[in-house]
Amino acid sequence: MGEHQLGKNRKNKTDKEADEIVIVPVPPIIDRETFDAEHELLQARNPRSNCPRAS
Repeated sequence: MGEHQLGKNRKNKTDKEADEIVIVPVPPIIDRETFDAEHELLQARNPRSNCPRAS
């Protein structure tokens, strides 16, 4: 379960007081196992971590 902070940022880039920020719980879109599997697949395909050129 994640959380979203409503009203955290202002247009003039100053921080709001902690009592002005509303924290709302947000349900996950996908389960943790699916996320971890996809994350590993993306890391395996990342050209910055795997150099595609043969040396």
